[in-house]
Amino acid sequence: MRLRTAALVAALVLVGGVAGVTFLPLASPDEDGGSSPTSGAVRHPKRRPAPLSLLYLRGAQLHRLNLRTGGDEVLRTLPPADVHAAPDSAWLALVSDPRATDFAAQPRLSLLHPDSGRRRHIGPGFAPLWRPDGAAVAYLRPVEERSCDAETCAGRVEVVTAGLSGERETLLGAGHWTLLTWAGPRLLVADLDDPGAVTITGGPGPPHRLPLAPAELWGASPDGRWVVVARPRDAAFIALSQADELGRRRGLMPGGRLAEGAWSPHSDTVAGVVLQGIGDGVPSSRVVLSSPDGASRALRGSKGAAGAPLWSPDGRAIAFPQAAGKARDRLRAQVCILEGSSCRSWLSWTDEVRLLRLE
Repeated sequence: MRLRTAALVAALVLVGGVAGVTFLPLASPDEDGGSSPTSGAVRHPKRRPAPLSLLYLRGAQLHRLNLRTGGDEVLRTLPPADVHAAPDSAWLALVSDPRATDFAAQPRLSLLHPDSGRRRHIGPGFAPLWRPDGAAVAYLRPVEERSCDAETCAGRVEVVTAGLSGERETLLGAGHWTLLTWAGPRLLVADLDDPGAVTITGGPGPPHRLPLAPAELWGASPDGRWVVVARPRDAAFIALSQADELGRRRGLMPGGRLAEGAWSPHSDTVAGVVLQGIGDGVPSSRVVLSSPDGASRALRGSKGAAGAPLWSPDGRAIAFPQAAGKARDRLRAQVCILEGSSCRSWLSWTDEVRLLRLE
C-alpha cells in the first residue's frame, strides 16, 4: 500500500493493527527510547557483516542504495505491478493486470531477478507469500472469473506454490482461501467459509485444521517452532510442534498495541511496531524487539516508526520507514544495527517510495 504522508502512515498502522491488542513488554526507556542494561536486551551473535544495501522502489524505478558509500543505483524500471521481495534470495514476485492498475481483476504472477533481468511467467495468480528460505512462493490462483467491487475482488481460488525454476504444486483445491503465513515449510491459510480454525498444509500429511482463529494469528517464526496469537486483551508466543500440535504458551506483558512486525531470519526475535498512545491526533510508535525467552527492549532511535521492519539476512540489522520533520509529513528509511542500537537515516519521501529488502 502506498502511503501519502507520515501522519497517514501512522493512522493506517493504527487501523491495520489488531484492535485492542496489548503486545510486547516495554523495557524502561531512556530519553532516546533505549533501554537500561538490566532490561533483558535481546543479544545477537556475530555472524556476517552488516547489510551493504537497501533495495527499494521509487515510483516504477527499482533502486539499490549502498549503505556504506551512499551510492544509489537504478536497477531497472518495472511495469505497473504489486512487488513482493523474497526474504532470503534475490528474486521479486510481481502481480500485474494488463487491464488495471488499482486492483487486479485478471491478476498475473511473475518472478523477476532484478540484476540479471531473468523473468519467470507463472500465470494467473495474486497475493504472493514467499517461503522463509526464498526458494518458493505461495499464491492464490483464480479458478473462476473474479467479481470486483471498488478495490476488492472475490471468487474461488486454489492455493499453489511455485519454485524459482517455475515448477508449481497445488496444495489446496478451489475454495475461498486467504494466505496467512509460512511456518517453516508449512503454510497456514484461512478458509473464509470456516472462520473458526486455521488450515495447515505443505507438511508430510494431508491438510488439517489447527485450533486457532485466523483473526487471532499474527504470524509464525521462519523455523516453524512458534506462532504468535493476539487477542483483544492479551498476546502470546505458542510453541508449534513438528506434529502440528500447539504446546506451551508464553505470555507477553502489556506495553502497547502491535501494528506491524516481522520475525528475524533466525527465529529468535520479533521486531514489532508498537503503538503507545496518541498525541496531537497522531499515534506515538516505536519498534520493540521481543523473543520467546522473555527478553524485550525498545529500540533506541525508532520513535515514529511507520511500517513493518525489514531484517538483514544475518539478523543483525533492521530497516523501517519512519516519520520525519516537525510536522511528521515526510518519511525516511531508518537503518539500525541492533547490537549497540546505532541507527542512520536515509532517503526522504512522501508517497513514492517503498522499502523492499535489506541485502
